[in-house]
Amino acid sequence: MDAFSKSWWDSKSLTLDGVDTRGFIGSPRLNWIRWRLMDELLRRHYQDIGLEVGFGPLGIELYNDPLWSPNCSRDPRYFGRLCANHVHSAIEETWEELGESFRGGTQDFVSEGVWPTWSAYLGTAIEALGLESSGVPGHAGCWHRRAKSVFPLVFRVALLLRTGGEVGPTQMHDGMYTYPGVDEDLDGVAAILTLLRDEDELEGTTPRGLVVRREEEPWIAIRSDGWVLTRHGSTHIRELWLSGANEGAIATQVQSLAQWGEGNAYPVGRKDEVDVRKRER
Repeated sequence: MDAFSKSWWDSKSLTLDGVDTRGFIGSPRLNWIRWRLMDELLRRHYQDIGLEVGFGPLGIELYNDPLWSPNCSRDPRYFGRLCANHVHSAIEETWEELGESFRGGTQDFVSEGVWPTWSAYLGTAIEALGLESSGVPGHAGCWHRRAKSVFPLVFRVALLLRTGGEVGPTQMHDGMYTYPGVDEDLDGVAAILTLLRDEDELEGTTPRGLVVRREEEPWIAIRSDGWVLTRHGSTHIRELWLSGANEGAIATQVQSLAQWGEGNAYPVGRKDEVDVRKRER
């Protein structure tokens, strides 16, 4: 069963009744319902309005994740948040994180319940967040409209790295984290962020990205242009994708790179890739 196919998602998120968001917070099924909703919203709305999901420290990508467009230079907004088994709109609510604040939305939130199909649940969430009427003109200069921006692919690869694609228990020390803004005090992440700042990579209009960790493994940072950085090497998931690799194959290659031996003085490709990025600017 191919990762991210309908049958793959259904096996992780549906019951015999359909989409059932009732249950204990943090249960595997509820986690996969939320990750599936994130994936659907990113694929539908990222390129158009710059919609992203924000993840905070301490494993709370399982709770209170903002839906916003912080990288949109035309109309940055906050649409709502995913809170365990609820979808909250932005009625009279602001989300302040990473030094930014957004307001938006006019609909009621989606409480826990049962929907007969995934399409029914997805439609309810989109309506509550006000996403169908969120488009405005004038995004020509926005990062999310550029061909090299692959944040939806970044999310999928990060999700596979974070979960292994399995429905088993989710450890609280595992997680996806948004940068800029990830807590630098978290064990092991400071070295990754220091490397990312080399050559002013995180200054100005640099695209955002995700940092991911699973089971005490080294941190992996994936920028929204597809550049991947681990403690032991770097690669580009966009280039792998354009060469024909699917999300599973890309995640496997990134995982292998992250676990590469620590006895080497320099990460493979690091210096050459930095030189290439200098020439491209």
